Amino acid sequence: MKRKLIVCSLILISFVTYFIVSYDNKEVMQVSNLDNNLNDIAFYIQKEEGSEEYNSVDTIPSKDDGYVFKEAVCNDNSEVSFNNYLWRLEVSNMEQGKVRCKLYFDIDDAIARKYILSLNIVNESTPDFSKTATTDEGIFTAEDDYGTSYYWRGAVTNNYFYFAGYYWRIVRINGDGTLRLIYQGISPTSTEEESQISNTAWTSRENDNAYVGYMYGASGSNTYEETHANTNDSTMKTELDNWYDENLLDYEEYIADSGFCGDRSLTSGTGIGTTTTYYGAYGRLANNKTPSFKCTNQNDLYTKNNEQGNGALTNPIGLITVDEVAYAGGVSTGTGGTSNTSYYLYNGQNYKVMTPYAYFNDSGTTRATLFGVDTNGVIRRFSNTTSSHGVRPVININKNVELEGTGTSSDPFKIVGTKIDTAANLLANYPTQLTRTDFSTTVTNTTTGTIYYEDTSKGRTYYFAGNPTDNWVKFGGFYWRIIRINEDGTIRMIYQGTSASTTGEETQIGTSSFNSSDGNNMYIGYMYQSNQVHGLTSSSTIKGVLDNWYKKNLISVADKIDGNAGFCGDRTLSSGTGLGTTKTYYGAYNRLDINKNPTFECSNSSDLYTTSGSEQGNQALQYPIGLITADEVAYAGGVYYNEISDNTSYYLYTNQYYWTISPYYFFASTARLFLVDSYGNLENNRTFREFGVRPVINLKSDVTIPSGTGTSTNPYIIA
Repeated sequence: MKRKLIVCSLILISFVTYFIVSYDNKEVMQVSNLDNNLNDIAFYIQKEEGSEEYNSVDTIPSKDDGYVFKEAVCNDNSEVSFNNYLWRLEVSNMEQGKVRCKLYFDIDDAIARKYILSLNIVNESTPDFSKTATTDEGIFTAEDDYGTSYYWRGAVTNNYFYFAGYYWRIVRINGDGTLRLIYQGISPTSTEEESQISNTAWTSRENDNAYVGYMYGASGSNTYEETHANTNDSTMKTELDNWYDENLLDYEEYIADSGFCGDRSLTSGTGIGTTTTYYGAYGRLANNKTPSFKCTNQNDLYTKNNEQGNGALTNPIGLITVDEVAYAGGVSTGTGGTSNTSYYLYNGQNYKVMTPYAYFNDSGTTRATLFGVDTNGVIRRFSNTTSSHGVRPVININKNVELEGTGTSSDPFKIVGTKIDTAANLLANYPTQLTRTDFSTTVTNTTTGTIYYEDTSKGRTYYFAGNPTDNWVKFGGFYWRIIRINEDGTIRMIYQGTSASTTGEETQIGTSSFNSSDGNNMYIGYMYQSNQVHGLTSSSTIKGVLDNWYKKNLISVADKIDGNAGFCGDRTLSSGTGLGTTKTYYGAYNRLDINKNPTFECSNSSDLYTTSGSEQGNQALQYPIGLITADEVAYAGGVYYNEISDNTSYYLYTNQYYWTISPYYFFASTARLFLVDSYGNLENNRTFREFGVRPVINLKSDVTIPSGTGTSTNPYIIA
């Protein structure tokens, strides 16, 4: 007769080990005087870390001795599992009166697991998986294919992880000590589409059982094995592999090959061809609410090199399983479920999981279907494999990494030695730092990896010139180009458009006159006042355009925009008084048209447009938005118009005329400002004429830049 025995405790007395065992919850028996000849149970501990040799010991190591259960090798049909946290053994299929197993314990080298568990209390109970977890329920344990897994459940706030320029959430600590992470986005507060890398279909087909697989075999096959062979990549796998290559390849040393279970075990049906089939998770979750971390079939555990899995992966990346969602606090009732907008896996979007649901007739169409998480946080069946849903990558982090942080959104876990980039340390990405002295010629060469600098009275300013391919930024839903890093560490950027491929008019928010008139010196001001050289009581036409655009498009990210760095509309005088209709040449005329000697200095504080409360400037702006200066165009590689100065190669060229903020002169009854022409030159034109508007803003020096390399395809992402 075979029965199941639960070890309630392990008591060590001298060299004799006693197992106090409940036998059908009625009888109590003791197994004692153990030896190593497999008559009862024998214990072995790893000789040294990484070794395949083990020493026999008389007693089971204690929980605090620094070991972790590896495996049980039994001489009969006994099945053994061991909870490393509770230090508790469970034996199944044991012949009455016989326990014939060797228990092996490894030295615990899971540094990451030990660090995280030292900061947390682990629940010893088992949750009710028929109910959602809407509060912070903490950490629980369950067995997986490697041992004891620790998982987070509910509205937890201490499982944030920063890695490879992105924020992630820890789903669980795997039984082998590795950490399973799910993508959160460029910010710890990312939600909806920002918490996904794309929307993608699972496969392009749905008319065969084969297409439920992350990888799949041949449709129309006659056997289960041929149907579910791992010979073809799904659309989803291709999407994740490409993202891995672009974003994680440089971090492979930290990424583990613990696998991802795309469970194709059967609840009913054969899983072949067009046979109606319900897969394993349907029985576990749609019906019984009994999730599992164990992967029934080795063929379904997607690994790269790990022999415990199928070895079929190109890259060690996958998706979360539906069971992991259930452990985290989601509930399924098949096509629908129970709403949960509070647990940490909710993101307000429909997104895919790794797990097949069924191949069956759905509303008149027979199709392959998978589980997913919907916009209400419900575990549900998505109607087919061909529809696009959100993609949230999952990876595993090596067990022996050294961590810091506490796991909160403001202090996430991160691997020691890695950092969260900010604007202040962006310069580290540009190892070549040069100066320029000749501004009489254009800069047209590609200057990737290069940044220039100019020393000012307030400190060193760094700027881009020529055709850099690594000064791209994505912020507030738009693409920008970095003009310069100001002396205070803030970043000045000019609008590029809604994508990295925008050209011509798409690089502008529209066209506008600079002012409604050009018949007076005052109209050369971004703000002006009648009969005042530096008056600030009236807004220019273009300022109104920029303010309205800011309110509509950037107000939600205003906390990341600096109002102190300002925008210099330099009205210093080269000649004249600047009053009324007096002939007047302004400062930039001499610097750029005559002397080719630009500056980042703003001579008059009343011409430096800053917001209220700023430490410098005129504090006259309501919104921290302006235009590029003509001097900045010159630093970037433009030259005031002449027959040989066309520059269609530097990053400020757009094939359009657009305004700068810099006055040129008042002469012959017309006020004129500098602008960039359709050949990339600096020119001047009358203030009442309409030309392009390219907003300029300054980012705060402490904004985080969690991802990106500054290229058009991988821009700096501002969180």
